[in-house]
Amino acid sequence: MPFRPKSLKEIAQKASTLEAWGIGVAEFLDEVNVVRLRDGSSAFLDLVREEPPSLKLRFEEGETADAFAAALAEHLALEAAVPAPKWTGKRERYLTKAWFPLSQIAERPSLRSIIERDTPKSFRNHNIFIDEHSLVRT
Repeated sequence: MPFRPKSLKEIAQKASTLEAWGIGVAEFLDEVNVVRLRDGSSAFLDLVREEPPSLKLRFEEGETADAFAAALAEHLALEAAVPAPKWTGKRERYLTKAWFPLSQIAERPSLRSIIERDTPKSFRNHNIFIDEHSLVRT
């Protein structure tokens, strides 16, 4: 049975690679959906309230996971129309260089402009560029 994290903090505590972080986030989004359906639209904010430990020094591209965590917490808060947790605004939760999940996107201006345009605001603010559909789980 897959590991279903109950918080962003739990994902960060267990992740040892960016790939493991991404798998944890996918499972976490399932948990968010369960909590949202069961307990209401803002109940899932308890899942992002605690600041995850920094991954910058734990593995290559750990700073990307740090920024992604903040962007995701802000995105979920925005969806629920509530303030984001304060930890999401820390300087170390922002990337200085744009990050795209696939190098092919960054290298192709036409694809890059589409992803830049369609990335949810909270992710753009943290310099993380993803397709909005990447956050949808069924």
